[in-house]
This record gives sequence, structure tokens and C-alpha cells, in this order.
Amino acid sequence: MAILYKNDLPQRKASRYAVVDISDLFLDVANPRFASSTLLSRENEISQRDIINYLVEYGEASKLAEEIEQHNGLFGEDVMSACIIDGQVVVLEGNRRLAACKLLLDNSLLNERLTGLYPIPTISKETRANIEKILLLIYDDSADAQTYIASKHTQPNIKKWTTIEQYNYYYSQFKRGKTTAQIADAVGVVSSTEVEKRIKEYALFDTIFSLVKKKHPDLQVEAAKILPVVTAFMPKLLGKNKKYTLLGVELDRKKLSYVSLPSQKVLFEEILCLIGEAFFARPEAKKQVEKEERPNDARFRISSDEIKGANKVETLIDEDKRIPGLKQLILKFRNEELTEEADYQTADTINQNDTESKQPDSEMSNTQNDNADGSRDNTKTDESGATQPSFASKEKQVLFFADFKYEHLDPTNNDNKGLIAVAKEIKNLSVANGYTGYHKFPIAASFLLRSLIEQTLLRHLKGTTVYTRMSSNTSKATPELEKMVNEVLKACQNSNYQLVNVDKKLGDDFVACFSGGGTKHQLNKIIHSPAECQPNKEFLDSMANGGLKCLLQKFVDEFT
Repeated sequence: MAILYKNDLPQRKASRYAVVDISDLFLDVANPRFASSTLLSRENEISQRDIINYLVEYGEASKLAEEIEQHNGLFGEDVMSACIIDGQVVVLEGNRRLAACKLLLDNSLLNERLTGLYPIPTISKETRANIEKILLLIYDDSADAQTYIASKHTQPNIKKWTTIEQYNYYYSQFKRGKTTAQIADAVGVVSSTEVEKRIKEYALFDTIFSLVKKKHPDLQVEAAKILPVVTAFMPKLLGKNKKYTLLGVELDRKKLSYVSLPSQKVLFEEILCLIGEAFFARPEAKKQVEKEERPNDARFRISSDEIKGANKVETLIDEDKRIPGLKQLILKFRNEELTEEADYQTADTINQNDTESKQPDSEMSNTQNDNADGSRDNTKTDESGATQPSFASKEKQVLFFADFKYEHLDPTNNDNKGLIAVAKEIKNLSVANGYTGYHKFPIAASFLLRSLIEQTLLRHLKGTTVYTRMSSNTSKATPELEKMVNEVLKACQNSNYQLVNVDKKLGDDFVACFSGGGTKHQLNKIIHSPAECQPNKEFLDSMANGGLKCLLQKFVDEFT
């Protein structure tokens, strides 16, 4: 391999101009152009010929070859960018141009299937002489080239990356160990938050598409539209407190991909595959008669217009026509029975009359007062006999803490580690054994609930003057739960919300939940006197859905 550096040309930061024989130049197997999940998954097995043929079929390399021949060589001031990787000069930017030049020099690189579809012109002597050696920029490190490369593909004279190519770029860089901040800095046009969002979306897309491709080997990723399924459809299944939220599915913060519990993995993949087939494997409805029949027909691909707007995804699943069987699978995943009508009550349709819950005999009981209009007010009675308003959600009550969200917390933050550990266990116990795990281990569930309250308050109060004062007045590693609860209660009851870093609404909710000591007292009795006070399913559900889970979630949502 001979590299002739051109020291007489103006130098760019962290790079040098050089002339290299085209035979010594290699196409980049990790180029964002190669959006195909099949290519990405077997990146080390891709041949240079595979890449050339890919760029002919999907990157218009044959058209570029015609233009190069017309100009008797590469034209303009655009110069390829490369880096020496494992002793090879790998072209990081300019792969389409390199593929076109290699094809002009050797037409046999094009496979038989594509030869008739994408003819390559006969090369002239002048063009051959001009492209056998290539002037390019060789960067000291591949990372140094990323800002330049990414920015070029926003320029009008450069073929822009498609949406799937852009997302693939972020995803592939992340897989190589780059942080979202590093990727954002390299690109220079998007924030770290947006990069993370796109990586999560592409990872989800890649998972879905890979599952579908196992059943449909001829499926081409380039024909797939990434956005509708990951930005409009799947959020309804992975979001918080949605009608068809897949309970127990969590975001792996290290991989930025969604995973289910091991016991639900097969069913989760079945759901994703069924959705993927509806978006990717079916033919598009093109004729007018097909478009008219589509709303009630499972033969045609789901279009973006079908799922735009509020509740359209839920309606599509409810009707069970466009993706037949999906509703059944989701309800099975949620461990819910499918009924003929009104199998799910939303916040808009549920009636307070239907929210009566059983409560074990305890010092904290629920009462219901009939109003003049026949409706009922749910209230709580504390130890003193005073009534407290319930701020439980009117949405369908999810079993215990199965829908508790903590996955957004940064696991590398030491302040989060205790909270994450407890939240993960109480959630796992909630969904275990078909959402009956906490039925079988109610004392363990109570321990976890008390610990979740404690860890949430510890995380929230750290950094406040209240926490500093409490810590200095105790020999223990952390302040006691009772003292933390009392301090927050006292501040909120005196409208001194800033002292404990809460707004008025959150402070009032805290008072409603903990004033009178009912919640804390019940949990303490279970912890310290389990022989006398043993909880059951009804008690745990009423504790969670009576406002405590909602309150804790509001706190945790504010943490990062």
C-alpha cells in the first residue's frame, strides 16, 4: 500500500491530503448508508463486493458512475475522507463515489441480478487515468472525521442521508461505544437528548424488523418506513399508564433498548412481530378501491395516516381488524381477560361507583359518602377520624406497582442506586407469576413498599437544609423514615414548600397521603409486628391505588 502525502496542499485539522491507488481503498462496512439490519448484524462478514452492489441497488451508485464518466473523472472540490484502520485506508465519506469508480474500472463487480437493471457505462481512457489514483483526506482518527462527514450530508450538493440512514448513524456510533453527548457534538445539528431518542427508536425498529425478517427473509429494510411504528404506534404500548401499556417492559439504559421480563420474552416478541408484519411485510394499498377497503382489511400495510391523532392507535387495536389477534396478545401479556364489551375502562369512561375496593380491617379505612346526584366521594379516614380526600387515578387500577416507572433514572448516579434497586424489585414482585407475586408474599411486598417510600424521600431531600440538619442530629448513616416524613409534613402544613423542595400541589398530595400517620403506621406495624398485623392483596392494592403510588411516581418523575 502506497500513500503519497501532499504536503504542498493546505492542511485541515487532524488530517492530511494524500493520493492513494484506488485498489488500496476500502469501503466502510459501518457506513450509515447500509441501513439494513442484516448487514449491520453480520458486519464482519460483508465483502467489498456486497457493499458495492448494495450501493448500486439502494444508493444510486450506477447513476453516479454515469456522471463520473461524463465528466471524465471525479468532479467538483469534494474530496473523500478516510482513516487508516487495521492497516487499511478505509473511506468514511465518499463510499458512493468510490463504489462508482470501482465499478467503472471493473464491471464484473456488479452481480448478475443487478447487471440488467443498472447498466454501468464503458469507461474511457481519460476517465480511467483520472480515477485510478484518488486524492483524499486522511484523518488521524475516525472520530475526528465525524463532524465533517455528518455536516456534509445536510448540504444540498450532497445526497442526504435518509431518515433510516440518519438513525442508523446514531445507533451504529452508540454501538461502537460513543456516548449520546459525543455523537451530538460530532454531528453538531442535534442535541444529546434528541440523539438518545433516535437511538432508542432505531433500536426498537431494528428489533421489530429483525423478528419480521426471520419469517419473511426477502423483506428489504430500505422499503420500510421507520417513523410511524416507533414514533406513533409503539409509544402507546410502551408509554406510561396507556390503555394498552405492556406492563413489565423496561428500557435498558445501557443499551437504550426495551426488554421484557424473561418469562414474558416469547410473548413480547410475538407482539412485536405481529405489529412489524402489519407495518413492513404487507403490500401497500395503492388503488383507490384498496384504500377504501383498507380500514376493515388485514391484507394491506398500516399507513401513517391511520395512526395519527389522539386515540387512533387504541381504536385500531380495539376494532381488531387491521392487526387481528394483537388485542388478544396484549391483554394476555397484561394478564387481563378479554370480554366482548368494555374490557378496558379509561379515565373518561370509568365511574366512581365502580371503584369500590375491599379494605382489610385496619386503623385506616375507606368510607364512601353518597352525594345528592347519586355519585360517591372516595375518602380516607385516618387514626384521628378525620377524613382525607383520595387522589387516586380514575384510570383502570394496575395491580400494585406493576406500572411504576423508574427506568429513566441514571444508574451511574450513586444517589439513584438504592432507589433503582428497590423500585426494580417491587415492580418485579408485582408482575411475577401473572401479577400474583405480591399476593403470595404480602409481607415482603410491604417491606419493599416501606423501603420505596424511604429511598424516594432520601433521594428527594438530599441537598436540602432539612436533610443536612437531620443527618447532623443522628448517628445513623441516613435519617429515619419517620423523621423524614414528619419534616416534610411539617413544612407542607405550614406552607413552607420551598424548604423541602416541593410545589404546593405535590406538598398537598403528600399531606393527604401521610397526615395522621395512617400509611406509615400501617407499614410499621407489618414490619415490626407481622404476627399481629399481616397484610393481604386487598390491603396492598388499596395502599398503592389510594394515592401512595401516584405520589411516589410524581417524586420519581422529577429525578434524573
